[in-house]
Amino acid sequence: MINAAALIVFGVMLLRDMRKHAARWAYMLMAVTVAQGMLSLALQGLGLGVGLSLVQIAILVALAIALDPALIGERAVQRKLKRMDAHDKYVAAKDAGMLGRDLSGKGYVKLNVFNVFWLFVVGCFGGLASKRFTISSFSMSGRTVRG
Repeated sequence: MINAAALIVFGVMLLRDMRKHAARWAYMLMAVTVAQGMLSLALQGLGLGVGLSLVQIAILVALAIALDPALIGERAVQRKLKRMDAHDKYVAAKDAGMLGRDLSGKGYVKLNVFNVFWLFVVGCFGGLASKRFTISSFSMSGRTVRG
């Protein structure tokens, strides 16, 4: 009953766009939902009650992440810092005349046995696909191809 009443209050807060308070209620509801799921597991075993609690906790976690203003601000700051770093790298590469090139000098792909093997495999499948495509296009035009 407590969980149902709390979910109603949480829904009203979501409808009224009270993000800060709704995020706090989501954190509180996570604890109540975990307790409800554990009680359901103890009383009824694995069943519908535990499944519904798992779905409810997943929804609450997603909502808490989306609603919490502190997390939203932190993600915005991280995006801004990442854009500033990318711009600084761009300016440095432009000044050095190395736009689009690797500034570290290591190269973009390290050629070791593992990478060469996968390049070979992808190349083989690409060649096979292009061969199949050209053969099927010739056979559709009425010509027969031998080979």
